[in-house]
Amino acid sequence: MCPASTYKIFNSLIGLESNVIPDEDYVIPWDKKKYDIESWNQDLSLKDAFKYSAVPYYQELARRVGADTAQHFLDTMRYGNMRIGPEVDQYWLNDTLQITPDEQVGFLKKLYFKELPLSDRAQRLVKEIMLQEETDSYRFSYKTGLAPQGDVFLVWVVGWLEKVEKQKNVETKEWETNYRPYFFALNYETKNRDDIKKVMTERIELTKDFFRDLKAIE
Repeated sequence: MCPASTYKIFNSLIGLESNVIPDEDYVIPWDKKKYDIESWNQDLSLKDAFKYSAVPYYQELARRVGADTAQHFLDTMRYGNMRIGPEVDQYWLNDTLQITPDEQVGFLKKLYFKELPLSDRAQRLVKEIMLQEETDSYRFSYKTGLAPQGDVFLVWVVGWLEKVEKQKNVETKEWETNYRPYFFALNYETKNRDDIKKVMTERIELTKDFFRDLKAIE
């Protein structure tokens, strides 16, 4: 399965690690092309491009990183089938790069615990931009993805939910806040083009429903 826009997690990591972009506030100017998604029609920083899932920003980032550097990191971190192909700004959007849900979860666990063969800084910054929602009871970090696959559309939501837990320190007797992580990779397909808009708005709630079933959130 192609990772589609979930690859923006990996793309952000290698952009930061290779110092092609210095930090999450780095702006790549709008190319002045008019896109259907209005939020893409502006200069964007890395954190905003991640938030809006701006494909043009990440395509430009991939071109700046280059095929050789991207291949090095794909091989080093053994991401999916590790294939790029001839188009350095397309391989995660077409059928070249493939990854399974289990591989997504394995990759996310290593990122969360900062066990990837990358600097702590790059991993920390990407974890920060992945945080999409924070309440008193949980923190929800994720990236969505959507891509045509033959006659169907492939839908992704990958990330982790951290349940907030209050525990008393045995030694100090002080209450401490801890976070229990739940990792996930939601993946499904739909054939009906009319369902796409509905899918895009409901996939996050569908993911939360699974966590409600697990009693991780209310």
